[in-house]
Amino acid sequence: MSKTGIVCMFQGIPFAPFIRFSTHSYWVSQLLACRTKMLVREFTKSMKLKELRNTRPPKALKKYSQDEYQVIWIGDYWDAPMTGILQIATQFFWFELIKENWTQDDWFRRYAIVELSTEQLEREWQVHEDFQRYVGIHWDVNMVKPPPVFVANKQDIFYETHLTYINSNPFENNEVVGWFER
Repeated sequence: MSKTGIVCMFQGIPFAPFIRFSTHSYWVSQLLACRTKMLVREFTKSMKLKELRNTRPPKALKKYSQDEYQVIWIGDYWDAPMTGILQIATQFFWFELIKENWTQDDWFRRYAIVELSTEQLEREWQVHEDFQRYVGIHWDVNMVKPPPVFVANKQDIFYETHLTYINSNPFENNEVVGWFER
């Protein structure tokens, strides 16, 4: 999803992106002239994960309710889920904590829902399967498929193999498709 708005074009040049309506006949005549001379089109601008941190999501970005998504697994946790994978309909997305407010009357945790490429999603599945294999299934919330066979006392293999990737913030430039609060 993305920011949306209206741009009036006059001879290919953006003009009057926000037209204020007035009952004054001059403004009405100008608006009618604008409609006959300009092309009005919708524009979209992708919102990246790094742009959404500590800000209020734009109104054009869909807010999902808890019954619209299902958390599949938690990737990072610190007093609450920080990251993970969730499912909306049949598609999987990354989710990441982008803002929290601890004030008593306005407490919330806000998460971005981030679209992953096929390659990124495959990498996340591989990392998660290695986590299940060497560390455990304790961060699985809703299993989509059976986990691999657990190998006891080998968690070091997982962290030696994947720690650099896990700490790299690989999705900062990915498009945010929605958000939710818990």
